[in-house]
Amino acid sequence: MFEFITVFFSTFGVVVTAEMGDKTQVFTAGAAIKNNADLLAVFVGSASALVTVTTLTVWGVSFIPPRFIKHLQMGGALALVAYGIYMVA
Repeated sequence: MFEFITVFFSTFGVVVTAEMGDKTQVFTAGAAIKNNADLLAVFVGSASALVTVTTLTVWGVSFIPPRFIKHLQMGGALALVAYGIYMVA
């Protein structure tokens, strides 16, 4: 049970930190402003989209053979670094 709690809070903290101020949050704020009368629909739509993407990610990674995980991680890291350099340049 302790391991579950540790993984839960570390995952929660990383995702909340990563999502703060990103384009998803900006879009959701815009949708909430535009649809002020129906904030529940904005919340449910946005939350459902995040749950769907997270489910596909967590479920989809189980199909990647373990020998490719390090290569996938390295590719993702290099792509983020390249994008960061592109944005700064």
